[in-house]
Amino acid sequence: MPCPVHVVTTEEFTLSAPLATQAGARELARGSLVRRGEGTCEGGVPVEVLSVAGWVAVPTPAAPGARGCLATEALAPVDTLVFVALANAPATAPASTSTSTSTSTSTSTSTATFTAGDILGVLRDEGRCDADRYTFSGGSVSAGVPVAALSAVRAVSPDVLAGVERVRAAYGDLFGGDLFGGDLSGGELFGNLGPIGLHEVPWTDWGYVGLPLPHPLDAAALAAEWAREGLDTPARREKATVAFGPVAFGPGASGPGTLGPASPPIYQHFLGADAPGSDTWGRPATIVRLLKLARGWWDHCVTLPGDPARCTLQIGDLAWYNAVRPDPLGHKDHADGACVDVRLFRTDPSRYEAWWNRPDDRTGAIAYDGARTLAFLAWAYANAPVTEAFFNDPDALAALPNLRPLRGHDDHVHLCLGDRPGDQP
Repeated sequence: MPCPVHVVTTEEFTLSAPLATQAGARELARGSLVRRGEGTCEGGVPVEVLSVAGWVAVPTPAAPGARGCLATEALAPVDTLVFVALANAPATAPASTSTSTSTSTSTSTSTATFTAGDILGVLRDEGRCDADRYTFSGGSVSAGVPVAALSAVRAVSPDVLAGVERVRAAYGDLFGGDLFGGDLSGGELFGNLGPIGLHEVPWTDWGYVGLPLPHPLDAAALAAEWAREGLDTPARREKATVAFGPVAFGPGASGPGTLGPASPPIYQHFLGADAPGSDTWGRPATIVRLLKLARGWWDHCVTLPGDPARCTLQIGDLAWYNAVRPDPLGHKDHADGACVDVRLFRTDPSRYEAWWNRPDDRTGAIAYDGARTLAFLAWAYANAPVTEAFFNDPDALAALPNLRPLRGHDDHVHLCLGDRPGDQP
């Protein structure tokens, strides 16, 4: 009996499937890869975990190489899926032991030939139980890939991959190249991170794509951010920036992509009370529109008086991993993946929140920059496909007839981006 590779699937919007192991109950994120073993087990079939989909953090996750019992209905075929490398393969990847207790194990090794972002192609093996490597077609890999190297790989449907590629290409067009920017006061030039790879654009099986955030803050950087902003309580730290998008640089900066006083980010993400990684998702078209909005606003804002660091677009909630309702993020209209929350602009370079109707809770001073927030809204209405916007500042409401008030929108602007005549996201 063959031991084919399967992708883990779930019911509708469920994020993971349970895996019973000798070490106890574990969870496998949807999209993980497993190799089916011979025979059956109580409640399903034996499997070996080949890769764990890292787009969502699940409780008690299984690790590559783990073995256990998985429900048969959690196994989906991979014959139409495209395999993409999310990390570099190890230089030498030892073959995995067989999932069959009756087949001798293999100890061969082989050099894997893919790097992060490569498309390996479609799996072409029949799934022998003693296979120590797999072959692919239609991609960048011409030799067999050791089983253990598949820990760096994820499978994706062609239609979802098309959305990921759309976002990757848009990011490269907007923020790639050698230099971007223009003739600004002080002569600043703006650096880039270069084009990003497919592995830097996360996706879910439901077709939602994550906002590219190439500069996530690790524990040390997050602690530095707390110190920089004076975030001395759990409630304040919950409002901290946790990741940056593309970074500009000017005179005095250490180089492209290096955050500092002379190199503010074009956009950044703050988490709030949500689980890490759970609130940055949207339709591919929405993410492309948001990237265009961030770049266009930056180009406009740096021509205005004041510190360019105050031009950064502070992005909060987009959508959950999928369109499940009620929305786990607590929104009424974010689930469809077309809306985003944006922080108000401040009168100083701080990356903390601002309110139009109350002072900064750290200093007691009014930090809200009403003029710049209104300028952003006016620019967005004129240049982006804004279909809906909520914000409660009465001055902004008086100036922008399409803007509407809504309870809970005193510290951020809610924007929905969609189709309009002639729009090409």
